[in-house]
Amino acid sequence: MEGQPTVTAVENLGLLQGGSETILFVEDEEDVREALVGVLQDTGYGVHVAVDGMDGWHLFQQHHEKIDLVLMDLSMPKMTGLELLNRIREVEPATKVIISSGQIDPDLRWLQGETILKKPYRLSEALGAIRSQFE
Repeated sequence: MEGQPTVTAVENLGLLQGGSETILFVEDEEDVREALVGVLQDTGYGVHVAVDGMDGWHLFQQHHEKIDLVLMDLSMPKMTGLELLNRIREVEPATKVIISSGQIDPDLRWLQGETILKKPYRLSEALGAIRSQFE
């Protein structure tokens, strides 16, 4: 589909460095969500999966003490990435966050200091961005 983000498959997961941390993955696109969740789990990460911003907020409220990183889409139904980020920062200001989107306006001041993962991304790029948060 034209204009839709894609995730490129990785053939050899043995070459990718994973971890044992717990990630909250908030993504409304089912194909992106399914591809990355499988790789995250296969490389050792614990994963909580949310299908939209509101679902992500509920999971964060329930599990925030055990969540090491939030990987979230910027444009989502029910609650935007910006709204979710603001709520997360109110509860746990030091939470590691990676924002992914195909359309990120570089002039948005609220993104300063945040890690950005531009869509479409390769699974190896996502794993690299995640791993870099813990090194």
